[in-house]
Formats: sequence, C-alpha cells, structure tokens
Amino acid sequence: MVKKKSAERLSTMQIIGVIQDMDYSNKKLEEENEYLRAHGVNIDKFYPKTMTVEMVAYLHDVHPNTVRKYINCGLIPKHPNSTNGKILIRASDGLTLDFDELRRKSKKANIQHDMKRRAQAIF
Repeated sequence: MVKKKSAERLSTMQIIGVIQDMDYSNKKLEEENEYLRAHGVNIDKFYPKTMTVEMVAYLHDVHPNTVRKYINCGLIPKHPNSTNGKILIRASDGLTLDFDELRRKSKKANIQHDMKRRAQAIF
C-alpha cells in the first residue's frame, strides 16, 4: 500500500513556531530534571533496609491495621526476614507506597472476590 504524501506544507513561520515550542518544552524539562536531581532521593539505597508496620503507618498517616490489611491482601510485600511476631517491609517499598492507589486496588480485589464467591454459590 502506497502512502499519500501530505499536500499541506508548513510555512517558515509555522516551522519557527514549532521549533520555539520545542525549545520551550525542552527548557521546562531541563528545569524539572535539575530540580529532581537536587531534591530527589535514590530509593534503591533503601532496598536492604527494613521498616516496621508502625513506621510505615506513621510516615503515611494511616493506622497500622490499614498497613497490615494491605499486607494480608498481598498489596504490600513483606520483607523476607518477617516473622509471625514482627512484620517487616522493605524501606524502598514502604517509602513509595500510595495508599489512595492501594485503597482502589483493595476495593477492586474485594469486588472480584465477592463475584467469585457468588458464582461459586450458584453452582
């Protein structure tokens, strides 16, 4: 299949306008990149560190039971060194949690679970 060439051609002024827009966008991205370099945190350096459920709850201003609920649902991974008495979370995970997103995922998982349970009750 042969593509048709566009009959529309850009004028010199339109080309200059596009270049100026690209230059402006590039400057904004460079500023944002510099800001992130100056103020951002390399989360990978926290990978080997652990946090308790209480610390994660404190940092995110939620109740510790909320953190436990999401761990039990499988939405927050446990650190391998967790025990029955003490649940640990990788600091790199704990620092980057979004509890609004976890709440949405939890509701969706509960709806799917309810639908499966109802389907099983029918059969």
